[in-house]
Amino acid sequence: MIKSELLKDKGVLIVSPVGPLAASDFEHLAQEIDPYIEQNGRLPSKIEKVAAVSDGGFLRIIPNVASHFVKAEIKHFNFDDKDKALEWLVTN
Repeated sequence: MIKSELLKDKGVLIVSPVGPLAASDFEHLAQEIDPYIEQNGRLPSKIEKVAAVSDGGFLRIIPNVASHFVKAEIKHFNFDDKDKALEWLVTN
């Protein structure tokens, strides 16, 4: 299951996995974000920044791995630094 929150005023989508993920989770996420993308003319391929927030060791390596597949700037933040991650996402 995926929990999501769209901060429309900031142009930020917060996605939090909550248990095992299923294809229907991503379909539901697309139903939430697609209208925003259409309204604002922003395409998913134009994502500029991704903040991975976790205390898990695995996600610490995500920025290095993901940089081979996406052009977005990716940065890891500890779970206690969620506010810093959001601040980083909305600053240029």
